[in-house]
Amino acid sequence: MVESRLRVVEGRSVPEVPVAWDPWEFQALCVEVFVASWRARGFSPVTVDNDIGLLERTLKALGRPAWDVTPEDIDRVVGGLAVEGRAPSTRRGSVQIFKGFHRFLQARKAIAIEAAFGVRLVCPVDEFNASRHVGDDSPALLPPPTPKRVEWFFDFLKARIATARKYAPPARDYALFRTLYHAGLRSEEASLLDRPDVHFGRGPFGKLHVRFGKGAHTSGPRPRQVPMLDQLDLVLRWFLDDVRGKFPDSPALFADESGGHLHQGTVRNRLRYLMELEGRPAADRFSPHALRRACATHNYERGVDLVAIQQLLGHWTVSSTMRYVRPSATFIEDAYRRAVTTTLGELSGEEPHAVNIKWKLRMAAAQREVWTGAQLRRLLAERAGLELSSASVSALFTKEPSQVKMSTLAALCTALECTPNDLIEVDTTPVERPAAPPRPAADLPRVASARGRPMPPI
Repeated sequence: MVESRLRVVEGRSVPEVPVAWDPWEFQALCVEVFVASWRARGFSPVTVDNDIGLLERTLKALGRPAWDVTPEDIDRVVGGLAVEGRAPSTRRGSVQIFKGFHRFLQARKAIAIEAAFGVRLVCPVDEFNASRHVGDDSPALLPPPTPKRVEWFFDFLKARIATARKYAPPARDYALFRTLYHAGLRSEEASLLDRPDVHFGRGPFGKLHVRFGKGAHTSGPRPRQVPMLDQLDLVLRWFLDDVRGKFPDSPALFADESGGHLHQGTVRNRLRYLMELEGRPAADRFSPHALRRACATHNYERGVDLVAIQQLLGHWTVSSTMRYVRPSATFIEDAYRRAVTTTLGELSGEEPHAVNIKWKLRMAAAQREVWTGAQLRRLLAERAGLELSSASVSALFTKEPSQVKMSTLAALCTALECTPNDLIEVDTTPVERPAAPPRPAADLPRVASARGRPMPPI
C-alpha cells in the first residue's frame, strides 16, 4: 500500500505588509488626476493653467497635505493674503480652488487616504472662514455707465473710424465693444468667438453662439445662444462684410494683427487706451465688465424681464443677475411716474402721452446693404428719379427729421423697395419716458469725413 504524503497543517492569515506612501508624492498624484478631470470636462487651456498655479500656491501656503489641513490653517492663509493687501476676489479664489480640490479628494480618494494615512476627510472650509463675496451693498462697486455715457463713447469710437490712420483696428474696436454692451458678454467670451458663431438666421434678431460661457461652481464652460438685440446684427454684418477681411484670414471673429483671437487682457487694455484717448475724467471711465453690468441695468430699467436678462448674461441664478443691476438715482421716481400715469390713463380711458415716432431709414437701408448716403442718393436718382443734394440725403440718413414730404417718403420706398412701415415706427405705448438732460455742446463729437470708408450702420 502506497504511503500517503498528505498532511494537515495549521491555517493562518497572509501577513499584511503596509504600503508606505509619501504624503507629498501622493498629493502631487492627486493634483495630476484633478487637473486631468478639468480637461475632461472641457475647461479651456488658459483656465487650466491659471487654476493649476493658484492651487499649487495655495497648497504650498497651507504647508501640509490637503487631508491634514484644519480650519485654523485656512484662517492663517486667508488672513495672510488680507494683510498683504490682496483683493477679496484673490482671497476668495484661493479658498474656492482648495475647496474644489478637497471635494475631489472626498469623491475619488477618500478610501485610499484613510487606508494610507488614517485620516477621514472633513472639509476645513466652513461658514466662518469662507471669503465673503462683495455684493451690491458695497460702496466699492461703482455703478455702470449711464445710457448717455455709453452713447457718447460709441460716438467717439465712430468718429475714430473716420479719422484714424488705419481703418481696421478702430472699426474692430467699435464692433467689439458694441457686442460687449448689447449682448452682455464677458470679455473672454467675446474674444473667443469665431466667425461661424454668428448666426443671422436664428430667431427674429439673429444669435451669437457663445461656446465658452463661464461655468458656475467649477462646472466647466456653459454654452448659450445670445440674441443680437438693439441692431447688433447690423453692426456685425457690417463688420464681417467690410472690416473682418482686412485682418489675416482665420476663424477668429475679433482678430488681432496676426489673425489670432484677441486676449481678454488685450480687450481690457484696449478699452483703457481708448478711454485715455477720449480724454474724459477718471470718474467717467469704465471697464469691459462694466459694459456687461450696463447691459443688465439698462435692459432692466426699460422693462425687460429679470429672468430674460439672466438668460442673456448666462447666470446660474437670478440672484447673480440682481447683483449686476444698479438702477439710476431716479429709478424709483421714474417707475412711480410711469405707474401713476398708466393708472390715470386707464381710469380716464385716454392715452396719457403723445405718439412716439421713430425714423428707421438707416436700419432699413442697412438691411438692404445700403451703408452710405452716397449709395442712397444714387438709388433715389436711378429708381425714383429724385435728385437730392448730398447734404439733404445725409440729413435723412443720419438724423431724425422733424418732417418728411410725402413725395420724398414715396421715393425712399421706391429706391429701397420697402414700405412706409419699414421706414417709420409708431409707438403708441402709453408710457412716459423721462427726458434726458441736454447734452453740452462741448461734449459733441466733431464731425469728420469718412474718407470713403464704410461706416457702421448705428
